[in-house]
Amino acid sequence: MTHSEVHSRIQGIIRKRMKVRHRCNSFTANFSCDYKMADWEVNLLLYFVEEQFRIRLSQGLEKEIRSMNQLVSLVYNETVANEKTAFRPVHQSLN
Repeated sequence: MTHSEVHSRIQGIIRKRMKVRHRCNSFTANFSCDYKMADWEVNLLLYFVEEQFRIRLSQGLEKEIRSMNQLVSLVYNETVANEKTAFRPVHQSLN
């Protein structure tokens, strides 16, 4: 999955599940200024993102994540890490 694909899926969550519309550059958008989101709404977005991408994010990120590009990078890195661990072969003894 590319950064662009992650960005598009997060944009879909914001538009469809959170019903937020905006007129700014979405990749550099600030959640509190451009999207007018409170911390609890960013927390809800993080919940939807975890659900959509099947990842687990750290607690308290709603106070740290301030922009779309931060969230996209974080989700991209988590999905790449999950993909690497998901396909590790398991060695079993045949004895």
